[in-house]
Amino acid sequence: MSKRTILVVCSLLLVTLVLALGACAKPAPAPTPAPTVTVTAPPTTVTATPVPAPTVTATATATVTATPTPTPTPTPTPKPTVKKPMTTKFVMGGRVGDPLYVMAQALAYFVNRESEWLRLTVVATAGDTANMETIRDKPLDYLGAAGTVHFVEFMSQFKNYAGLRSIAIGGSWDYVWATYNKDIKKMADFAGKTVNSVREGAAHQKATEAMLREAGVLDKVKKIVYSGLGGTVTNMKDGLADVGIITIDHIFPATYQKGAFVADMETKAPVYYVSMEPEQMKRLKGDEMAFLPERIYPGALDPARQPQEIWGGFLPVFWSADEKMDPDVVYEVARIIWETGTAGKWRTWHALGQNMTADFIPTYTVSPDKVHPGAMKYYKDNGIKVQDIVALVQ
Repeated sequence: MSKRTILVVCSLLLVTLVLALGACAKPAPAPTPAPTVTVTAPPTTVTATPVPAPTVTATATATVTATPTPTPTPTPTPKPTVKKPMTTKFVMGGRVGDPLYVMAQALAYFVNRESEWLRLTVVATAGDTANMETIRDKPLDYLGAAGTVHFVEFMSQFKNYAGLRSIAIGGSWDYVWATYNKDIKKMADFAGKTVNSVREGAAHQKATEAMLREAGVLDKVKKIVYSGLGGTVTNMKDGLADVGIITIDHIFPATYQKGAFVADMETKAPVYYVSMEPEQMKRLKGDEMAFLPERIYPGALDPARQPQEIWGGFLPVFWSADEKMDPDVVYEVARIIWETGTAGKWRTWHALGQNMTADFIPTYTVSPDKVHPGAMKYYKDNGIKVQDIVALVQ
């Protein structure tokens, strides 16, 4: 056998031996794998929808059951409210455009807005006297502005009527003599002149004629013409009267303004004022004189044309009704006048609305028993003091 063959055989044997040894050898242990940690991620549907908070119900009584529930106090059954039927009455102020007619419109406006059951309808009349006559003749239906109980019982045409009663202040009639003629300076100068008095038949007719008589000129004047206040303005502007009695506005206690009638006169020419005679007025008080003398300080109406003091005639005017008028109606009217007046709601209607205040609304003249029982009950129920208007103003 050649060396080459022997070398090949030996190589084969060596390879075989190596393979045999590898097959018989113990295999090496496999490395221990790392422990598997299973993490279960929350499902996306769970994380997207938060778990709702537990519902708290009203039946949880942990603290309630610890405190006994007090026994409720029995409540008396309220009496059923009696709803008053709708009621309509009439209210008078005077002629259309007169200051108290405007105030009557204000009263009706407030009552119709503020009352659940009372309604007022405004009625025009010939003036103060007509208001009183209508109240006397239709005591259950009419209320009105009137310078009432201060003088009505003393006037001859009302001698059989003593039922007029006041409710609340409405303003005042404040009379002065007015003229375009600056040379008429006192009542004695009325001689030979045409004098414009009040409406013929009015309660104040006697007062104006009595003043002329006391001044010594009643039988010396050229003529006396009679008209309402608006007629006085027209007659003066048309040259049909030389001097006339007219009203001005009075803001209590002692502020005076020309008012609508004088302002109308001044559209023609300047107006001058002639003083009444206070001592004469005091002597005449009673059946002939209803006015109280009032001092109008210098310049109050016009610094240039009233540089001196003058005296006028003051007559307080009240919202009034007959003593037979339903006291519930009067109580309601008094309530609304008080509530709207003390709230300042009358001021925008007329200058006289400035008198509708806590001091002056609950006033009277003569005596407090001349206040209507329905109004007096309202004042007493609410602790409101009722005072004499004359004492407050004078």
